[in-house]
Amino acid sequence: ERPPMEAQDVIDTLEILAQTGIDATLEGGWGIDALLGAQHRDHGDLDLLIDAGRAHDAIEIMGEVGFIVITDDRPYSVRIADSHGRAIDLGTTQLVEHVVGHVGSGIEAGFVAGFARGSGPSSAAG
Repeated sequence: ERPPMEAQDVIDTLEILAQTGIDATLEGGWGIDALLGAQHRDHGDLDLLIDAGRAHDAIEIMGEVGFIVITDDRPYSVRIADSHGRAIDLGTTQLVEHVVGHVGSGIEAGFVAGFARGSGPSSAAG
């Protein structure tokens, strides 16, 4: 049986977001597999970290390809899914001018962990 979120789905999602100018950082299981250079297990969803100011745009663009909001916990996170069972968790953070810290794997320079909830890297695990 097909895993709900395959590697091509991840690539497609990142490309769709990038075409709209939305930078997304892989988190969770897919983030680990990306760092290892290969898929090591099936994934039920995709965890992404995006700028909080672009969450609405990300929901809108993913809606154009069939994703709907399942759980809306903005400004912290949004879970979207499509009719094929593919789910994406959009964690949000605020883009800052200078890097003041680096917490957790997969967080790119320019983003500061604090994850809006204020509980640090453990809140980004997925």
